Amino acid sequence: MNQLADFEPVNRRSVRLRFLLLGAPLFLVLIRFLIAAMPTGAQQALFQGPPLEHNWQNPRVVLTSTVLLTQSNFLPVVLNTYPIAYPHRITLDSFNNTEPRFSPDGRSVIFISDRAGNTDVFSIDVDGGLPINLTQSARSEDTPVFSPDGTTIAYASNAGTHDGCWAIFTMSPDGSNKQIAIDYFDESHEIQPWFSPDGQSLYFSSNVTGNWEIFQAPIGSDYFSWTQLTHNAAADRFPVLSPDGTTVIFRSERDGNSEIYLMDADGSNQRRFTNSPSYESFGSITSDMSGVVYDSESVGVSKSYLANPAATGVIALETRSGWHMAQSDISSDGLWRVYASKPEGGAWTLMVDHFVSPLMAIGATGFAASQNNCDWESGVLAYGWSYAWETTHQNQALDWLKSYVNRCLPGKTISHVNDATLAHAALVVYQSDPQPVYLNFAQDMADWLMTTAQRTPDGTLSHMNDGDSVWCDTMLSVPPFLVRMSQVTGDMTYFDEAVDQVLKHADHLQDPGTGLYHHAWSAAQNGYLGPAYWGRGNGWALLGDVAVLSVMTDTHPLRPTLLSIYRDQAAALLPLQDSSGLWHNVVNHTDFYLETSGTALIGYALERGVAEGWLDNAQYLPSVESARLGMWRKILAGGMVTDVMVPTGPLSNDAIYNTLPHSELQLYGQGVGLLFESP
Repeated sequence: MNQLADFEPVNRRSVRLRFLLLGAPLFLVLIRFLIAAMPTGAQQALFQGPPLEHNWQNPRVVLTSTVLLTQSNFLPVVLNTYPIAYPHRITLDSFNNTEPRFSPDGRSVIFISDRAGNTDVFSIDVDGGLPINLTQSARSEDTPVFSPDGTTIAYASNAGTHDGCWAIFTMSPDGSNKQIAIDYFDESHEIQPWFSPDGQSLYFSSNVTGNWEIFQAPIGSDYFSWTQLTHNAAADRFPVLSPDGTTVIFRSERDGNSEIYLMDADGSNQRRFTNSPSYESFGSITSDMSGVVYDSESVGVSKSYLANPAATGVIALETRSGWHMAQSDISSDGLWRVYASKPEGGAWTLMVDHFVSPLMAIGATGFAASQNNCDWESGVLAYGWSYAWETTHQNQALDWLKSYVNRCLPGKTISHVNDATLAHAALVVYQSDPQPVYLNFAQDMADWLMTTAQRTPDGTLSHMNDGDSVWCDTMLSVPPFLVRMSQVTGDMTYFDEAVDQVLKHADHLQDPGTGLYHHAWSAAQNGYLGPAYWGRGNGWALLGDVAVLSVMTDTHPLRPTLLSIYRDQAAALLPLQDSSGLWHNVVNHTDFYLETSGTALIGYALERGVAEGWLDNAQYLPSVESARLGMWRKILAGGMVTDVMVPTGPLSNDAIYNTLPHSELQLYGQGVGLLFESP
């Protein structure tokens, strides 16, 4: 009896096959006979299909196609399209199948199985099919992993030079070319390998010192080339390098219990991630760096969990009573999770399911809430989707962006500077799908800004299109759009206008004494309409600065002026950051509530400054890291960014800002959350 039968959804449609030659039941017997008679390579070809195609409209069902082919000259079975329901079981047997890892292209999974009597490394197509034994060894193997380029598999085996000791081996993905990669040649064990980004060295666990520690060493090197990364009396094991190569996640018992720890790739900055009485292990970091997946065992039951980088927003990935889940791996595109699962008393089997990282949950939550909005709020959300797409290359972010643009462009009348947020989104879509309708709208927006939009006497764009009021809010829409318009069209007139608007807004809104921005200024009154140092408004100003500085050449004559404006504001904001990592809704009022949209914008701008060398790393990086974690603590497990102040115009009294609600989902809050939390 299939112990996992109840795992499959009850409404799963059965696979329907159409035969090209014969449809009689007798022909099925013939097919089975032919398959059984084939060599292993031909059998493998029977079950090979294309990579999984994600269906965001119906996330529980994916359509895939399979061709059942032999390597002979006839075609016994037809091309067929059928639905796969998820979670999808890929190992259909009663053996123990564990420790799965995706190939870099997501087409296959390697894993450990005891189906041959001992534990060997097997490979299977991601849709399921016939497992292939890659090691075929009389010894035991463990923890296989692909190199980043997919050309090599590393694994541990007790076939080391010293009889019975574990060493690390490498082989080709087809099981050939097996070689010892790491072995002390003594009675020590080297296990649990993980490749460096260039594939030339390995992180691994070894007890060569008499205690389990984590090392890094070039493949094929001797002990004298090893670098010891941990130095603890307790065991440190299971190192896994983050996709960006900066962080190692590992299991440590240094605090008296097995917990998940992190450290920099060189072994520095070791810090605890989980803190619970349960037994945590087998951690990994998502491809977009926004989540940590790990196992936790309590009262004999193992479950997998997902947490954001602040170790909050924790989601249990298995909620059924009596079921175990362990050893999750996330595909390189961030869309899929493979894991081992079993009922109480049963065997471990491998499952594939959809996966949504904490970062993509922010975008998905915003998308669901934005369907009736084409105003600036969804335009800022589109900034977040754009940045997430350009930094993670996860297609769903681009899909959300396209959906928004295609929904909002038809019939859109340009009448406000904030319409540039939609035009910016149209340009991002145009760069991936060069349809004239996208560029035409952006051109109309640019023409309106350059020739029609109302300005103050000195040429500053007026936010309310009245020729008088200058708001910091204009910085969110106009400079980023004009910069991208200049990049797409090659017309530097738009870039020059972006620079001019940034400088003019700074002239009217930046306080020369504090470096902070006031909310709004009136040309007619030659005074402030909103004198407050509003947090989100200071973030809008920084967003415009960063958009221009990011593409401005080092030799541009106005670069020193713009850098001075940016640095003065950054220096003013730094000491106003709360110990939580957040900034207050009016940044100089430490008794006002802490607000996340302003924090996200400020944090994003400071992060870019550190990365680009505009700001001192030692001075500002701790602030950025504190803000990032502070933001994650304000993001719910489902992806909602909390504590976002409602929209507001300039207010005459600072205290009024502190009375504004901040409890509901705001689309721009989702957008700036994506902007800051994207890698």
